[in-house]
Amino acid sequence: MEDLAAFLNEEIRCGFKISSDMKKAWAISMAVLNKVAKICRKYGIKYYLDCGSLLGAVRHGGFIPWDDDIDISVMRKDFEPLMRILAKELPEPYVVNSIYTQKGHNTANAAIANRSRIDVGSASDQEISRQFYDLPYVCGIDIYPIDKLPDDDEELKEFLLLYNIVYFVLFNYDRLAKDGELEEHLTQVEELCGVSISRDSYEKTRDELKFLEARVAGLYADEDCERCTFIQFSSGINLDTSDLSRMFKKTEWFEKTVTLPFEHIFLEAPAGYQKLLEFEFGDYMTIRKFTTNHEYPFFKAQEIKRRQYLGLNCDDVDQMWS
Repeated sequence: MEDLAAFLNEEIRCGFKISSDMKKAWAISMAVLNKVAKICRKYGIKYYLDCGSLLGAVRHGGFIPWDDDIDISVMRKDFEPLMRILAKELPEPYVVNSIYTQKGHNTANAAIANRSRIDVGSASDQEISRQFYDLPYVCGIDIYPIDKLPDDDEELKEFLLLYNIVYFVLFNYDRLAKDGELEEHLTQVEELCGVSISRDSYEKTRDELKFLEARVAGLYADEDCERCTFIQFSSGINLDTSDLSRMFKKTEWFEKTVTLPFEHIFLEAPAGYQKLLEFEFGDYMTIRKFTTNHEYPFFKAQEIKRRQYLGLNCDDVDQMWS
C-alpha cells in the first residue's frame, strides 16, 4: 500500500507535471486492465499493449508522462467473443461499452470502464468512488480489433473500397439522412454486400449498419494473411496513390506475446513490438511530445459536466490540473 500511496502523488516526469488526479486515473485504468487481462488468460485470448501504451511500456516503463489512457488490441476473431465474455465476467460497477454489449455505442473499438457515469453526489455514486480513490470520473481502457488484410494488392484495394463505402454511410448517417441521400447509399450498401438493411427505425437501421461494418472488417479474420491493421484507421487513405506494401502492420508481429513491465504491473505485448514501434513511430526511443486526439486531461470534460449538473461554477476548471 505504501508503494501505491507514493504512486498516487503528483510527480514530474520528463519535465511534465502529472497531477495526483491523473495518477489516480492511471491507477484505475491499470486496475481495469488487470481484470481484463485475467479474463483473457482464463479464456485463452491474446491481448496486446498497443499505440502509445506500448510505446510507454518500452520507452518509459509505463505511461508516457503526457498520456492519459491505456490502449490494447485483440485479433478481430477474438473481439466480439471477448466483449460478451467481459460483460458476463466483470463485476459491477464495471461497464463494457461496445456495439455488442451497449445500445447506442457508436465506435468500432470498445471502452471498458470502472463505472457507467460520473459521481454527482448520490449515495451509490459515492460508494463507487470510494472503491476508486475517491475520483468521481469514468476511467478505463480502450480495446481495438486488429483486422487481417488480403495479401494480393488488387484484392486489398477491393476490400478497402468495400469497407470505406460501408463506413462512409455509417459515419455520415445523420448528414445523409438530413440531406435526403441516405436511402440511395443504403441501397448501394445492400447491393454490394448482398444484405437487407431494416428501415423500421433510425436506431435499428444504424445498429444493423454497425454490425455490418464489423462483419465487413472481419472478412479475413480467419485467413492466413501477412498484413493487418485496425481497418477504421485506413478509411481515409487514397487507394490509387498510396504504397500499400508499406502502410500496414505485419501479422507475424502479433503471433506471440512477451511480458513487459508497466508501472508496478506486468502486461502482454506483441513479440514483434520493436518492429511495430519502428513502423508506427520511427526512432521510437527519442522522446517527442505528441498531442492526444482528445483534450488533456480526458476527465476535464467530465468535471465540467459534473459541475453543470450540480449547478456549480466552471470558471476555474482550466486551472485545476495546470
